[in-house]
Amino acid sequence: MNTIDPHPNILSNQSPNRISPLEIKQILQVFNGTASVYPKNITILKLFDTQVEKSPESVAVISGTKKLTYRALDEASNQLARYLRSKGIREETMVPILMERSLELVIGILGILKAGGAYVPIDPEHPRDRIDAIVRETGALWLLTDRLNHEGYQPGANVQQLVWEEIHSSLLQLPVGKVQTNLTPSNLAYVIFTSGSTGTPKGVMVEHAQLVASSLARNNYYSPLGAVLLIPSVAFDASVAAIFGSVGNGNCLILCPQDQIKDPGQLKSLLANTDTILCIPSYYHFLLDEGLVQGSRLST
Repeated sequence: MNTIDPHPNILSNQSPNRISPLEIKQILQVFNGTASVYPKNITILKLFDTQVEKSPESVAVISGTKKLTYRALDEASNQLARYLRSKGIREETMVPILMERSLELVIGILGILKAGGAYVPIDPEHPRDRIDAIVRETGALWLLTDRLNHEGYQPGANVQQLVWEEIHSSLLQLPVGKVQTNLTPSNLAYVIFTSGSTGTPKGVMVEHAQLVASSLARNNYYSPLGAVLLIPSVAFDASVAAIFGSVGNGNCLILCPQDQIKDPGQLKSLLANTDTILCIPSYYHFLLDEGLVQGSRLST
């Protein structure tokens, strides 16, 4: 019986759809030329430290009318890291963080990392049972949160809530210098849980070495990013690109409440001061449908 190959070899001289040697080179070498050299002996904190040293007075994070320079963000996250270490948080300790989009959220993420721990971002809009599942799955003993979410969510008796507004005065009394840890590139940096579309959400564990590699690759490809507006949920892995593409590369991260992300009127003024966004295709459609990107300086 004769058969017909549904996928003829287009590289063959006998193929009627033969491509040129130049096209072959482009496919096999240019398109596949993705190899890059990056340091394998550093943590993601080294990228941030480099920016602090390079431009300490540059604005690192903006939230509404509030701003933090790289120096201020470094010092505040050092104080939090020292506090977390005093609580027993060490390398590989998973610390869920349940906070609104704010300066304190970024301080919290960096503070957990600087303490040696791994941050586990939780979206405040997630259902209670999902939040419970994440906290339970990580075996967390501490939950970093803010007053709003503390009042709206109570974990199990074995989990101590560290409420930002309650610990802030204690943080201000602590030294602002760097905290010494035994953190290595092979240590856990963060855990993000899947959407759970195939069943129970599962945590994806990412080490510092992997986060460094992905951050440097994005920065090399997209640079300069300029001012980056955080669109995705902090519990979605695209947020990692926005956060560390900003504070790990000398850019400015812009934060705003979730409701502003969905409001065309408020979003228009935010985008006027934004250079880069990263979001899912449906949100791009929303921006186009609302006429929010035409004629802007925005890079997507």
